[in-house]
Amino acid sequence: MLPNQLIGPTQIILGAWKNLLRHSRLYAEFVAWITAITLMLWGVGALSRSLIADQTAASAVFLIAQLPASLVIMALTAAIIDATAKTLQKRRPAFLESLNVGIHRLISLVWVSFLTSAVVVIGPLMAVAVFLAVLRWSPSGWAAFIGYGLLLPLAAALLAAPPLAYLIRFAFAPEFLVMDGVRGRQALAQSRQLVAGRWWRVFLRLAVPALFFLLASRLAVAVTYLVIGSVLGDPGLFFGPADLTALPAFHVLIITVVPSVIYGFSAPLYVAANLLLWFDLKSTPAS
Repeated sequence: MLPNQLIGPTQIILGAWKNLLRHSRLYAEFVAWITAITLMLWGVGALSRSLIADQTAASAVFLIAQLPASLVIMALTAAIIDATAKTLQKRRPAFLESLNVGIHRLISLVWVSFLTSAVVVIGPLMAVAVFLAVLRWSPSGWAAFIGYGLLLPLAAALLAAPPLAYLIRFAFAPEFLVMDGVRGRQALAQSRQLVAGRWWRVFLRLAVPALFFLLASRLAVAVTYLVIGSVLGDPGLFFGPADLTALPAFHVLIITVVPSVIYGFSAPLYVAANLLLWFDLKSTPAS
């Protein structure tokens, strides 16, 4: 590799995939936790719908149950970052040790996630405001062409660009937080400094692996649904829109557990991809 040349997207994908295969037993423990939380939420949702007649109240109960579950998922995410970093460094991580790291980094991770979301969400909210303003204007003829054909796409592009820019700049804040113990805004600042001068190269190396893993996980879910449906006599049984309140419990269980397991195993791929790039960025000075 030439000086100042970053690791390529293909190398990142292959490295993340090899890491998952080598340490699949470790990641299976994380997936078991994620699946257990998913099943708990499924049970809460089923009970609330059966015991509470008011649909709004049942939804509120489910939403309340999601809050602690989301915190546990965030702690597990931090733990996966810690465990994956150790595997990439040829160290032997312990599940409970990494989970302890995740718990201790939870508050900081929540704060960093809030700060990142606050910056990223501003653009889309402004785009929605422009869209609603055009709808209230109710243009017709050439005004409609200008409003819908020119103003809306232009506004969407202009308002989406800054959030995307900040999203890439802050992409490595969780790595700084978990691995280096950097807190809050300092983690965001160090991530921004790491990406400075290399935004497009970083964007390419983040986007390509993420898109690849997304498509691969979606394909895995679809194939699993197809296989289970074929065994049950209907290959298309689990495809298409579904009303969860009208489906049998077994059907809801399948469409709850299968994505949880597959997406749970894909999480270490995203984490490893980010870490491989993070390590490389830290060791490669910006040109």
